[in-house]
Amino acid sequence: ASRKDKHMKQIKIKSIVLSIFAFILLIGVQGKIALAASGSVSASGGGTFKPGDTVSITLNVSADETLYSVGMGINYNPSVLEFIDGDGAGGGGGTLMVTLPTSSKSPSIKLRFKALQAGSSSISISGAEAVGSEEEAFKLSASGTSVTVKAPVTHSKDNTLKSLQIAPG
Repeated sequence: ASRKDKHMKQIKIKSIVLSIFAFILLIGVQGKIALAASGSVSASGGGTFKPGDTVSITLNVSADETLYSVGMGINYNPSVLEFIDGDGAGGGGGTLMVTLPTSSKSPSIKLRFKALQAGSSSISISGAEAVGSEEEAFKLSASGTSVTVKAPVTHSKDNTLKSLQIAPG
């Protein structure tokens, strides 16, 4: 009887182990691994301008899923640039908030500034986030651009050579 009991215990242990193994496999096959959405935003349109020029900056957003909304902060040097207008943008004095509803994987956001005076300004992006088709907010990696405003070169209008003298020699 003891040999039979031993054999029955081994069968029970084997069946329990196999049941656990089958359960783990079943969960693994049916379980879905949720990956967090990802994306980025980059600014383009920087460069060198003259005072009075209009500076157009484009914020190019790219994500791996359809986006419903995009939001971010934009910082710039207000002594060099003056904010004119932009898609979903508001603010001024060096700081803008951009909030844009969308239904795209790669929306573009246009911003316009006026170049005020000689100097330089970075256009930096902070706190960039998006809400995608999974209806969860996620952060966007961000890269900005820079703008340089150069004063126009001025030339003398006096070309009569009145002050030219010949040195004795």
